Amino acid sequence: MNCEVIDADGHVFEDYADIRSFYEGPLSGRIGSGRLLPDDHFHIWTDAPPQQAQGPRVIGTADEWLDFLDKTGVSETVIFPSGGLAIGMVVNVEYSVAYCQAYNNWLHARYLTQSPKLHAAGLLPIADVQESVAELQRGHSKLGMNVFMLPSTGQALGKHLGDRMYWPLYAEAERLDCVLAVHGGKHHGFGSLDSFSVYYPVHGLGHAFGPDPGDQAVAVDAHR
Repeated sequence: MNCEVIDADGHVFEDYADIRSFYEGPLSGRIGSGRLLPDDHFHIWTDAPPQQAQGPRVIGTADEWLDFLDKTGVSETVIFPSGGLAIGMVVNVEYSVAYCQAYNNWLHARYLTQSPKLHAAGLLPIADVQESVAELQRGHSKLGMNVFMLPSTGQALGKHLGDRMYWPLYAEAERLDCVLAVHGGKHHGFGSLDSFSVYYPVHGLGHAFGPDPGDQAVAVDAHR
């Protein structure tokens, strides 16, 4: 029996130097060097990013993704961020909006326009619900994005994702027929997990549950 295989949870490691060139508005030209997000979502890093710390470099560019899809027989992939999984940690609304716009523009230019096999989960500035609605509308109408990521954790989340304050975002996603995908984010405040010194158990447990701002357990993305 022939069946089509679609990767629903691919990832990229962001090229922050390249993303800087996609900033618009007041922050354009004002973003310096270094990381643009608190992107230690794997909980513990050494001085090297994960693709260096964990072994051979993972696939990242559009050409690398397309080569991987051809070699494995996977038809298409939906690309999620890596550092951007920590967008729930960004409490500054102005910066959160600017970064999500720049990231989504970068993702569109570097991936979505390269092949119809490459899809992407856009980022939303979850620190402000109305700004998230606006970026969902912009990403959908101008960039052709139909999937957007919601972080499971972070200080920027004003309430549990089931709270009424997020209903306008969900209503707009339903109206535009867009998918909102909840994904594990920055692993922090997990109690005993904070003492782990190796990556693998944190990766497994951190994607199985996460605390909301009230420290209540919330089931999220069962990742691989």
